[in-house]
Amino acid sequence: MEGLHQDQRRYRFGSALRSAGFTLAEQVCIMALLGVLLAIAAPSWLTFFRYRQLVAAQERSAMAIRSVQHQASLSRTQQAIAFRQTSAGIEWSVYPASGRPADWQSLSDGVAIDPNTTLERQGEFYRLRFNEDGHVVGLLGRLTLAIEGTSLRRCVWASTLLGELRRADGDRCTR
Repeated sequence: MEGLHQDQRRYRFGSALRSAGFTLAEQVCIMALLGVLLAIAAPSWLTFFRYRQLVAAQERSAMAIRSVQHQASLSRTQQAIAFRQTSAGIEWSVYPASGRPADWQSLSDGVAIDPNTTLERQGEFYRLRFNEDGHVVGLLGRLTLAIEGTSLRRCVWASTLLGELRRADGDRCTR
C-alpha cells in the first residue's frame, strides 16, 4: 500500500511540474490584452501631459508679465515684455520700453503662440508695455498659447489699463 502512495505522489509531483507556467496561447492573449489597454490609455495620457505643459506655460507667462509690471513700478521706468515664437518654442524677454528685446529666455517647449493673440505686434514679437506706475501703455490684449494640432488653448489677458491680469482657457481665449 505504501508503494502505491509513493507512486501517486510522484505522478502528481511530476504532472505539476509539466503543467506549471502559461501556454503560448495564454501569453499571446495577455499581450494582446495589454496592447489594447495601452492603445486606449496612451492618447489620454498624452493629452493630459500636453494640457499640463500648456497650463505651466500659461502660469510662467503670467508670472513674467506680473514681474515686469512690478519691476516698472519699483524702478520708476517704463518696461516691456516681449514674446516670440521660434523653432525651439516660445521665448520671452524683459527690456526697457524704449529699447529692443535681448536676453531671450525659454518659456516652454511644445507650446506655440496662437494666431488669436491680440498683444501689440512689433516685428517678429508681441509685446506689452508698462509705465512708471505699472499701468499698461498702449494696447490691452491677450497672449494666447496653444498646443499645435489640438484645440487646447490657454491665455493671459491684460484686461485693464491698471494692469489687471486674468487667465482663461478654451473658447474664452478667442472672444
